[in-house]
Amino acid sequence: MAEIEFLMPVLREFLDAGRRVNMLYGMPLPASQVDRLAINARQLGPGTISVLVDHASQLHNLTHFFEKTGFAAGVYLKVDTGYHRAGLPPSGINKDGLVTRLMNLEKQGMIDFIGLYSHSS
Repeated sequence: MAEIEFLMPVLREFLDAGRRVNMLYGMPLPASQVDRLAINARQLGPGTISVLVDHASQLHNLTHFFEKTGFAAGVYLKVDTGYHRAGLPPSGINKDGLVTRLMNLEKQGMIDFIGLYSHSS
């Protein structure tokens, strides 16, 4: 969160110059950071914030973000591609109906499902 706040002046400068901006909150969004992220997102506008999801319990945080901002966050589903660092294994990607529930939120306009995210290092 501190990184996004630190970069706000340059992000605003990019937006003012007509550039597209999209910041990825690089870990699954915790409930404790939704309000703070929403404050920054409102300053930047729709389409500027993306988040990671790897568990159905995080979906409430996405709807809370939508309620606070009035627009959808971009969403990546975090997938573990073999290093077991973070994310869902490919065989469990729809655990607890996560993919189905994400698609329903997208149909309602509450999220913008971008795709899959994996970090292998």
